[in-house]
Amino acid sequence: MLRIEHNCDKQWTLMEALIDLRQVCAFIAVAESGSFTQASRRLHLSQPAVSRAVAALEQEIGARLLERSGRQVSLTSAGQTLLSRGRRLLAETVLLREELQASEHLGTGSLRLAADPSACDDLLPAVLREFKESFPASTWAITPVSAIPALELIRGKSVEVALVTRPLRLPASVRFERLFEEELVFAVNPSHPWAAGRKAPPRDIERYAFLLPLKESETYQLVDRYFARQGLRLRTLAELGSVEAIRAMTAYGLGIGILPRWAIPRTVEDGKVVAVPLGRSPLRRSWGLLSLKGKRPGLAERAFLELCRSIIPQLIRDRAENASPAHPACS
Repeated sequence: MLRIEHNCDKQWTLMEALIDLRQVCAFIAVAESGSFTQASRRLHLSQPAVSRAVAALEQEIGARLLERSGRQVSLTSAGQTLLSRGRRLLAETVLLREELQASEHLGTGSLRLAADPSACDDLLPAVLREFKESFPASTWAITPVSAIPALELIRGKSVEVALVTRPLRLPASVRFERLFEEELVFAVNPSHPWAAGRKAPPRDIERYAFLLPLKESETYQLVDRYFARQGLRLRTLAELGSVEAIRAMTAYGLGIGILPRWAIPRTVEDGKVVAVPLGRSPLRRSWGLLSLKGKRPGLAERAFLELCRSIIPQLIRDRAENASPAHPACS
């Protein structure tokens, strides 16, 4: 019995120590505006109501928070402490309310995404399958674009997240979170002369026509710069916007593709495509997530980002284990 009474006493003491958040709001408004008149306009309350709220808060705390001089006010030492801590308290309260409201509507909501066309084919489906299980009533809109236009969509707040290759130039306002790195290789039909030795003699490269990424894409620029450093220029047969399209046309022997190594099956029977290194030094690119700095993601967006972090790197590792093995390039 004594133990129960003791616990009740502690709970009652705690209740007595609680601060009314509405009074804290009134105090912060006065402290930030410097007057009760401005605070009342900001809060859409009468000036006497704001004055009573602050006075009640001071009485509850047992300390003077404001020094009044005519219509102007200034903070006491206790007031300065409460202003700093009170702001954080209110921010946490708002966040708690949002999270509780989100949990009430868990499974609903919408998500605006941008993704490289290749990601739409090879990476996003696995992520969205898991996302759909957590948010069964959710909707999403996906804009298939490469990194450069994806940057503008992020900066213009048209989309929340973009899954793309790392842009060559990243604005200060945009964050890039790396998920994985990949090597780009030539992809040839098994009947192609390069297939047997899995080597591409530099003197032969300009003889053939290539299936390349879209010219406006970051990948095209990476490839173009890579061969320009070697004094070579690739002859374009076609520009294609997806890995699958390049892989399919390469399998039919229509040209030489440039693809991620993980996208080429290990055996000829699997995909009728053979991987050949581009040259002595590999050409690599990073994939990741673009988002706007300083923006706090909502519940659905946070879930999507976490799924990308856990699923996509593992997906690439699994595919890399079944990809065509590396062979040294010809000198």
